[in-house]
Amino acid sequence: MKPMSREPTPVFISYSHDSAEHRDLVLSLSERLRQDGFDAQIDQYVNGTPTEGWPRWMLDQLDRAAFVLVVCTETYYRRFRGHEEQNLGKGVNWEGALITQLIYDSRSRTSKFVPLLCDAAHADFIPEPLRGDTHYLFRVKEGYSALRDFLDGAGGIEPGPVRMRSPKTRRQGAPLSFGAVGSSMSNDIATPARSGSSPTRCVWYSQLPDTGEFLFGRDQELERLDDAWADAGTNVVSLIAWGGVGKSALVRRWLGAMGKEHYRGTERVFGWSFQNQGTRETATSADLFIHEALTKFGDDDPKAGTAKDRAKRLVTLVQEERSLLILDGLEPLQHPPGHGDSGGGDLKDPALATLVRALAADNPGLCILTTRLSIKELQPFSGTTALVIELEQLSPTAGAALLAALGVQGSQDELENASREFGGHGLALNLLGTYLRDVCGGDVSRRGEIPLREEDKEHGGHAWQMLASYETWLGEGPELAVLRLLGLFDRPAEGKLLECGSSS
Repeated sequence: MKPMSREPTPVFISYSHDSAEHRDLVLSLSERLRQDGFDAQIDQYVNGTPTEGWPRWMLDQLDRAAFVLVVCTETYYRRFRGHEEQNLGKGVNWEGALITQLIYDSRSRTSKFVPLLCDAAHADFIPEPLRGDTHYLFRVKEGYSALRDFLDGAGGIEPGPVRMRSPKTRRQGAPLSFGAVGSSMSNDIATPARSGSSPTRCVWYSQLPDTGEFLFGRDQELERLDDAWADAGTNVVSLIAWGGVGKSALVRRWLGAMGKEHYRGTERVFGWSFQNQGTRETATSADLFIHEALTKFGDDDPKAGTAKDRAKRLVTLVQEERSLLILDGLEPLQHPPGHGDSGGGDLKDPALATLVRALAADNPGLCILTTRLSIKELQPFSGTTALVIELEQLSPTAGAALLAALGVQGSQDELENASREFGGHGLALNLLGTYLRDVCGGDVSRRGEIPLREEDKEHGGHAWQMLASYETWLGEGPELAVLRLLGLFDRPAEGKLLECGSSS
């Protein structure tokens, strides 16, 4: 089938005969437009005088044109306003009257008349009826390209599709209830039912890492998590950022807000971290996680079957009800960047990969993952059921607010400069703030006493340098010895392991 032809857009150029050079400039503009597929017309194309006479020819051109390009110069403005000497510039005077009348008749609701400038300094020469419209510098490449896009209807940005989302509901109050609610673990609780919703039968996320009390500059990300929970079409959310930026703190703050609303009708909340405190990378498989999750979700025998069999049973249990599953610090179970044909980011553990893919395909609740690397298994679902939120470093304003909350003193400019110098890295700023407060009397100007490494700033090098500064400050003594001892353990240690003088 032959493609449908498109008629060239008719364009008329209105200008004044300022000089021979100016007439040649307008002619070259017209020829460029014609070369680019626009049916541009100017008076120079007429052989002699039109049979209908110049006034009617001009009126016909204005009627015919989809767009009228008005080349604004000092001479054009003077003649458009009728301020020219008698017997000079009658053509522009006539066109100006016609253009003004047409704009008046349309009640100024027309985009037909487009002001053009040879020089940015000529903006004052745009006739008053056109000053509210966008003007174009047609002699520079960028200005002409913008003009061409406008004439083609291709200016601006085409907005993406608006996804259907579930409407948010207002929080409802819960009636007073009596009896024990809770358990021995602060984050493992059974919450009362919200009026009009089923109770949350299990809330278990004490294994998630404890984070600081402060969270600044993450309002947009918190709102996106709210939207993801309310959107039935979002099954998985990945929070991607390098270590110390604040992924876990963001999740804990959001969980706290959810808890105040009785978890918004969630059947179960289960959180797990693959990075234990005191170590950098400890998990080698997802076996312990799957066993604990099967137990909490009510599996008859969490040890039965192969790892993949257990993962499939967990998928079925999670899909049976609207649950919230949080998997924190997945990077120990991902291949590093540059690994093999995959390029890295894919999950090492087949059972965990099975779980993640299945929940991305079908999940009545929500699964939130935090990691430093994008998860390859989720790429087929990107833009549909899997949402990726990349956490940026803190803005200077948010970093300054964090430092001030930690007790650092200084002007707003000084606090923001300190945030910039430490790359807006959340952990580095927390360490900086406490160091300045405890060692330097809270004086932000004394941050220059801390030597900074230039390398690896983006990936948390400043945080490691701050830890080195703490080590220097403490000096060789019992405090540092205790910290080194604690670093040997990735979980609560039995007393006998800490006994001194025992034989090995």
